[in-house]
Amino acid sequence: MELDLIKYEIDEEIKRQIDNILGRFMNKTKVDLIVLCDDAGRVASYKGKTQDENEIEFVASLISGIFGAAAEMAKIMNEGDVLDIVQYESKNVNVLIKAVGKRFLVGVLAPKDASLGSIRLFIKELCSDIETLFAGLKLRPAKVIKLKPEDIEKKLSQVLGAG
Repeated sequence: MELDLIKYEIDEEIKRQIDNILGRFMNKTKVDLIVLCDDAGRVASYKGKTQDENEIEFVASLISGIFGAAAEMAKIMNEGDVLDIVQYESKNVNVLIKAVGKRFLVGVLAPKDASLGSIRLFIKELCSDIETLFAGLKLRPAKVIKLKPEDIEKKLSQVLGAG
């Protein structure tokens, strides 16, 4: 058994535009991290205080899993209602996850003192800008990496600091 990991290849001009959109959002909201990923947790782009790729990949996987689980629960509870945004509040951080089109998600980690109202307002604008940008694109995987379950366990242990 193997797991396919796909990494997206994004044209430099499109990458620059995505980075500009994410940068504008960060400047308006002062969030700690914003991650654009697909619904399987594969990172397309990110901006934030951390630049650790392992941490970003782990966060993207969590974003995907949390949103997917919440979307399925919404379907069951609300007879097919479509989930738009998931919000999680802890003592130190607020997390918002919003769908972008049919295949992508935006995850935002914000400090506790950040204004959730403004983040929710600007996240809608951000998603609209990304959807407009993606409307004319044909996204295709650039690289497929085959991993065995033991390789995945090893990488997860590294990310979690256990190995």
